[in-house]
Amino acid sequence: EGRVAAEAAVVRGDAEDVEGEGDVSAHVSHGGLDQEAGQMDNANERAEESKGGEIADQGVYYVEEDDVEGEEEEAQEAEGDREGGTVAVARDAAVEVVQETMYLASARELDVVFVIHRDPGRYRTFVENSFRHLSLDPWRDAAEGEESETRVLRVFGRSMYETDAIPDNWATYCNELVDEVLVPSRFNADTFASGGVSAEKLTVMGEGVDVEHFSPRACVSAPPVSFFLRHTLVESVFPCHYRLLSDEAALNSRFTFLSMFKWEERKAWMELLQAFLGAFSANEQVQLVIRTSMDASQNEQCRNFVQSVWEEHLNSSSNAAALSPPPVWIVPQLLPFDHLPALFCSAHAFVLCSHGEGWGLPLMQAMAMGLPTIGTAWGGSTQFMHHANSWPVSSDGLMPATTQGHRWAMPNQEEMQSYMRFFFEAQYHPFGDEQQGGGGGGGEGEKEEASAVVAEQQAEAHQEIKQRTRAARSQIARQFSPSAVVDVLVRSVVDLEQSPYEKVRDSVRRRLRVRESQSGAHSSHHSANFNFGASSQASNQPTADGRYKIKIVADM
Repeated sequence: EGRVAAEAAVVRGDAEDVEGEGDVSAHVSHGGLDQEAGQMDNANERAEESKGGEIADQGVYYVEEDDVEGEEEEAQEAEGDREGGTVAVARDAAVEVVQETMYLASARELDVVFVIHRDPGRYRTFVENSFRHLSLDPWRDAAEGEESETRVLRVFGRSMYETDAIPDNWATYCNELVDEVLVPSRFNADTFASGGVSAEKLTVMGEGVDVEHFSPRACVSAPPVSFFLRHTLVESVFPCHYRLLSDEAALNSRFTFLSMFKWEERKAWMELLQAFLGAFSANEQVQLVIRTSMDASQNEQCRNFVQSVWEEHLNSSSNAAALSPPPVWIVPQLLPFDHLPALFCSAHAFVLCSHGEGWGLPLMQAMAMGLPTIGTAWGGSTQFMHHANSWPVSSDGLMPATTQGHRWAMPNQEEMQSYMRFFFEAQYHPFGDEQQGGGGGGGEGEKEEASAVVAEQQAEAHQEIKQRTRAARSQIARQFSPSAVVDVLVRSVVDLEQSPYEKVRDSVRRRLRVRESQSGAHSSHHSANFNFGASSQASNQPTADGRYKIKIVADM
């Protein structure tokens, strides 16, 4: 925010009034990608807190509305946002940042591609207010012979929804306020189209994940699960398990299921706890670790629910006195983005069987790590999860969602339990015993006495798990790396099925003429940001392999 304001001040000629203006152009041009590590951690922590870890850092001129101080709390309510009302007053501070950026673009005669990563109900606020002080029509094309000025070449909406429909009025906002709507999955392409959004406006662009950051290589020096349970503000759902925190070896010896989500009904936390408590008992060396954030009322709700579930187990058991629950740990402390791979490394399997996902970034991060992953076979996550690379849980049909008139999936609890038992009995350690402890259903002596039949079954299970986890990481690296995902956006801006040179030349007509008139001379300010081809001469000839070279540097 400060860098954008500083450069805008430099352009206006009042830089002496801006503290620390310096050379900010390089930082502004790369946006969030050049932020200091501390700022990156803070931004990701805030993003994880507000969205349950489902927002990746997306870089260029990224304005996160939730970072603006003084927002009214009711403006942050999901239902209010999703019902489609225009958010105006409470968002003015965020809009001002966009206006400064637009002013900067106008002063430097840059054309703009505007991506709004918000709910369609918020599109109007950003579209109209962003251009209000510039007297620009975001969809107006410059007339022949008109002086060069900033134009908005394309306005993208970037949105998703987790139910089988979209809220009222979203179709109107999508059809009237943006040129194109980027949805993360075919699931949302179908729900948006069914809701009335023009199919021509819909483009599927999946989320990206940094496969170098979320990599099994991060586990070489990662701490065991005891580190996260003993050195964070961990809470035990069952008070009787706090005593286990004093025994580091015992914590690390347990087979660990990890889950990570925002604490809300959509994430099916009740179904997860029911499945886990129904699948295991305390005499089995297993535990569930949940990374989430909850307030006092949610904490009480969770404890009351778990207590009622366990009492049902006791009432239905013929040997209730011998039963005690398996440990369930809540890690409420926000973890820096750089520490998330280590948290994945501390687990043996990942489970997140929600009612519906717009995408499901934690699922993708776990799969990129090579962690066996259980998720619901419904919603946006089906874009990257299938039976060849994960363990999708079928649905028992659709049930009413929290949005009135909408529905989402009900994950099959028996299938969820079956997959968790499968991983536990296989005793597969994806990152080796060094990082994860011994795991296992008993002591070393018990393991040595395992029958040949059990050993053979475990070997077969290990082979299956290895095949699927390797396929998962390979697919994600190939299809959902940041470069693969952003290529979808590039193709939307420059349609490669048409003549890309002609399309770009039309949109930057005046700069191109300056470039061509120079015949190889040094480029002017107008053309410095648009270098076509390998040389300084503009060329619309394809390369030997049929591709066109378009090199875009500096601010664009």
